[in-house]
Amino acid sequence: WTILTATREGRRLLATLAAALVARRLAGRVTQIAPFSKAIPLLLCTAVYGRLYDMKRWPSYDRIDPAHLDLYRRTTKRFWKRYPARVEVQGKLNKGERYFFAMHPHGAMSIMPPFFHGGSDELEAVSPIETRRMLSAAVFLKPPIFREMVMSVGFMDATKENVRGAAKAGLSLQVLPGGEREMLLTRKDRQAVYVGHKGFVRLAIETGLPIVPVYCFGETSTHNISRLFLKQRLWLSRRFRIAIPFAYGDGSVLQRLNPIDVPLTSVVGEPIRVEQHPAPVPDELVDKVHYQYVMGLKKVFDDNKHRLGYGDKELEIYSFEGQVDEELDQMAQETEDESKVRTSAQHHHDGEPEISFPMEPLKAKL
Repeated sequence: WTILTATREGRRLLATLAAALVARRLAGRVTQIAPFSKAIPLLLCTAVYGRLYDMKRWPSYDRIDPAHLDLYRRTTKRFWKRYPARVEVQGKLNKGERYFFAMHPHGAMSIMPPFFHGGSDELEAVSPIETRRMLSAAVFLKPPIFREMVMSVGFMDATKENVRGAAKAGLSLQVLPGGEREMLLTRKDRQAVYVGHKGFVRLAIETGLPIVPVYCFGETSTHNISRLFLKQRLWLSRRFRIAIPFAYGDGSVLQRLNPIDVPLTSVVGEPIRVEQHPAPVPDELVDKVHYQYVMGLKKVFDDNKHRLGYGDKELEIYSFEGQVDEELDQMAQETEDESKVRTSAQHHHDGEPEISFPMEPLKAKL
């Protein structure tokens, strides 16, 4: 009750619930048509909720509530003990200085970023959670109530206006630059990153925030990845810019709903200092800083892979969206070919004529 009445998000939620109750009461008197009657509370509640959700008067980077942060810290530390998870700050970060943390890889379900945001004492010693904001895709902040929960602990919509406003307010930022492309590239135990997005580099130069490369060892090992309906999911990704991973754990049916317990270690590299430049930022300057960031990320991986058990892995770096599309299209085609092979084998086993198509190139691919 204290959280509901003493915080801005709580009072906003109570106002929305009150509007829903009033709308429900009025709906029964307005019409006797059941579907329409049930829709009125939802529509009115959404309208009231939207008025309260005014980004201009109350930007998303300013919606953090200290009452929720302690609970978030304790919850993340308790949950991430199972892996275990930890953050190693190897770069020279100055306490009180603002940074732009660029984290890779995205992974299928992004297991590590919530712990990075609020579960690491080592990171909090130089950059407290109160002074950091986690950039999130807009679709992640659409569901009511859930949106309030995550925004109250420091998540915010990843728009240019929000980034500029947060930087002006003296806040550090955290981002997963790989986005949905890196998410779709994820395969179990494969170390692949997509670094084609340069928008955050441009914003870092505009705001003067040093870019800090971060790599999480173990993120791609937390789930098995299915290629089921991969072709259709690629179409959705290209059409609507959303990724739908089919990820699952090990063991029984219920156990597969949980991530695989593997050690997770996020290594924080050296900050890349940038000279602040007002918009518009020249493309040459963006490319120069972007190259430094990619090399810094590769150095973090190469310097730590042997110590953390990834000595036999190489970091696969995708710089262009076309590279990613070509790789994903090839995966989809291989999946389709494998399906044809299984269908052919099944027909042959049943005594039906075997489907004829060239096998040697397919064997080479498989």
